[in-house]
Amino acid sequence: MMKSTAIILEGSLVMNDLGNLPHAMCLLFGLIYALNLEYPQQLKYTFDFIQRVLLSLGHKSLKPKIQSLKNLLIFLFFCYFLLNCHTKPM
Repeated sequence: MMKSTAIILEGSLVMNDLGNLPHAMCLLFGLIYALNLEYPQQLKYTFDFIQRVLLSLGHKSLKPKIQSLKNLLIFLFFCYFLLNCHTKPM
């Protein structure tokens, strides 16, 4: 079974076969901004977190607890990257 990533806005399929989730998320945020849509009520805080913390869009300053979480996530990402980064022997 082949998996596909698509964007559905207000019940209508607007884009499909996007390849991967990060690409789809960037397109989704662009569409939400360009079409002046509001985040879905059930996912409001999730979208706000992605926008403000992961993408650093919008408000420039974060509350101390949120900034600490962002710093921790960045640290964990780099630890994961360093532990899983394999270089080819010369």
